[in-house]
Amino acid sequence: VFVNGVEVRGWDAVESVARAVKAALESPAAETTPDADRPPPAREKDLEDWRQSLPMIPSEDAHPHALGPDDAPVRIVLFGDYQEAFTAEADATLRRLALQRGDVRYEFRHFPLNPDCNPFAKEKRHPQACLAALASEAAAKIGGGDVFWTLHDWLMTHADGLDAEKLTVAATELGLDRDAFRKA
Repeated sequence: VFVNGVEVRGWDAVESVARAVKAALESPAAETTPDADRPPPAREKDLEDWRQSLPMIPSEDAHPHALGPDDAPVRIVLFGDYQEAFTAEADATLRRLALQRGDVRYEFRHFPLNPDCNPFAKEKRHPQACLAALASEAAAKIGGGDVFWTLHDWLMTHADGLDAEKLTVAATELGLDRDAFRKA
């Protein structure tokens, strides 16, 4: 959100936009033209924000799901939701990158956009996201990392109409025991 060409950081905080408008009204008007009152294009803005941000080192995952060497100089961590189209797109790109290069490690971490299992999710955008995350962890528990990635791939391409029965069928088609999968 921009007010008079100035970005309002934390725009989602209570009254932040109202305060920015009030401050703009109270400050002397800058001598400028409407053409100068344009924010940068989104791609440039995102890149600049990324460059200015502090590096975030995610904590170690107790049950990591990673592709690529442990000592890779580049580590990419994707927090994703199996029912989110952007997650599927990013995951496909990052998996390909990690598998093609020897200097990239890709880690997938669950971040279902559903407050039923993720206290950081503000709204329930994907009703089956929790179930999908649990299913992939059950596959990993029973069959190990390779089975995790196989079911992970299936989940990324079958987000629509997901339910417990479809997940169970997919898991059994991957060779997992139906009862063990449901229990896990």
